[in-house]
Amino acid sequence: MSNLLDKISLYLLLFIPIAIITGPFLPDLFLSTIVIIFLYKLIRNAEWKKLNNKYFLY
Repeated sequence: MSNLLDKISLYLLLFIPIAIITGPFLPDLFLSTIVIIFLYKLIRNAEWKKLNNKYFLY
């Protein structure tokens, strides 16, 4: 399942430049979906150390 989510995130990221042509809805939808997948994987694997860095805290 994780591998499938990685592929979906990658494809959505690659299609953002094409989606910009269509207007603001699709790129925002793609980015929101990528963030939701990231948070799902973060919570599921309990990788809280990724959030404990100076860039995230800033």
